[in-house]
Amino acid sequence: MKSCCRITGSLLEFKCGSLDAYKTSKNKAVELGHPVINITAKPEYMGNGAIRNPERGLSFMQDIHALFHSLTDKGITKIHVLPCASNAACIWFGQAFDLHHPEMVIYDYLNNSMVPRLQIRNNGSKNEIAVI
Repeated sequence: MKSCCRITGSLLEFKCGSLDAYKTSKNKAVELGHPVINITAKPEYMGNGAIRNPERGLSFMQDIHALFHSLTDKGITKIHVLPCASNAACIWFGQAFDLHHPEMVIYDYLNNSMVPRLQIRNNGSKNEIAVI
């Protein structure tokens, strides 16, 4: 199955929304010494129909799942996700998360800034979701 996304960089982020919020988030990551990973659709998959069938969704999910395992293998224990994606992409992204992946903090756009909203982590036997 052909990959539908391009993963660049080395925090985990779907980039868009407010440019100011993006710059602030990226600057904070750099200030803290954290790597930034950008996940963007390949040009031929851009637009509302980017994940127009289950095969494309599955391909995207597999790419993200592999990325999560790679981060875990590198000793990363927590990732911050600043999503700007279609509902379908967000659902497939979430489907890629399992018990063996780093804790995830998901942000939402509010008043020209990104604020943490959800925390997903595993307690050893199952994933737990908490509203922050």
